[in-house]
Amino acid sequence: MADIVGGSQIALGTKQYLLVEVTDVAGSVVDLSTHSPTYTVRDDSDNVGYNAQAGLATDMTVYCLIDTTVDPAGAFTWVAGAHYRLWVGFTLAPENPFLGPFDFYVI
Repeated sequence: MADIVGGSQIALGTKQYLLVEVTDVAGSVVDLSTHSPTYTVRDDSDNVGYNAQAGLATDMTVYCLIDTTVDPAGAFTWVAGAHYRLWVGFTLAPENPFLGPFDFYVI
């Protein structure tokens, strides 16, 4: 189970972290920082902004830095009022979970 924390709106022209809190229902994982957290962002046209971008994790929270001041993929544009989708992944051998999508908006 996972959930996006701290709201789902980012102001255009800012750099902000979106936090995804992960819950291990089996109770065997308590810290994702050593499990190679990554994140992917796509717009509604399925254009990729970030693809398997390295994320940070503290305990079970993955920090995904969203920088709306630059084009992260060379052909990706952040648009005010637009909807975006975020996924997070990490390695828990032999598994590679990919959680999401989590919706957010640039305002």
